[in-house]
Amino acid sequence: MKEIHYFCGIKPFSLYISDMKKELLDALKAKFTGVSEAILSRIADKLAKTVTTAEQVQAAVDAYTWQQVIEGYGDSRATEAQQTAVHTYEAKYGLKDGQKIDGGAGTGGQAGGGSATVVTTPPAGGDDLAKTVAAAVAAAVKPLQDEIATFKQGRVAETRKQQLSAVIDKLPENLRKGYSRTSVDNLSDDEFNTLLGEITTEVDGIVKDTNQKGAVFGRPSVQGGSGNQGGELTKEQQAAIAHRDAKPADGQPF
Repeated sequence: MKEIHYFCGIKPFSLYISDMKKELLDALKAKFTGVSEAILSRIADKLAKTVTTAEQVQAAVDAYTWQQVIEGYGDSRATEAQQTAVHTYEAKYGLKDGQKIDGGAGTGGQAGGGSATVVTTPPAGGDDLAKTVAAAVAAAVKPLQDEIATFKQGRVAETRKQQLSAVIDKLPENLRKGYSRTSVDNLSDDEFNTLLGEITTEVDGIVKDTNQKGAVFGRPSVQGGSGNQGGELTKEQQAAIAHRDAKPADGQPF
């Protein structure tokens, strides 16, 4: 077949795909530092099927998450493990695509006849192959599953801290410490929701009481020049904050 040249700056579609893949791969390398090029190259191939302009490259890469990288890598590991397990099984029993090779033998003997030849027969029903493949895939993806679980746990903790921060931000900075130290990492969803509800009630109560007094957190009251501090907390409110700080309720919330 003769080579087809292009003129007037018009490239064949295959070259545009190649250009897009290179741009995508460069952008993926910049975002996912430390990930092997082989993994990122597969992702670039996938994205290149839908990304058609240079302007779409960064948006596509920005939308791709670490979890997708890990899961995609897990899929590839599972596929490779399955292929390796099947190949090893067939070599052991002298098979090709599940069929016995004529004159062949498994790794337990030699092909071509002879008194020393021992032909290994695979178990009936294919159960042995299924178990071999399942075990190989499980072993291959286990590290990835652990990594995904850790990744998800980190994201959950981050989201919870953001939710907690949105509540306690209603308070002045010096009153947030006790709440900000509250551990949320190892709580179940129900436990966290209950805790968040309790803290929300406490914070809203502090804010409401202060507003009713017409006071401002942390500023001296100008009424009568008495020098009383605005936003003074009740003993119950101080005790609640001290409790969140895991300190004795000594009247000091911070």
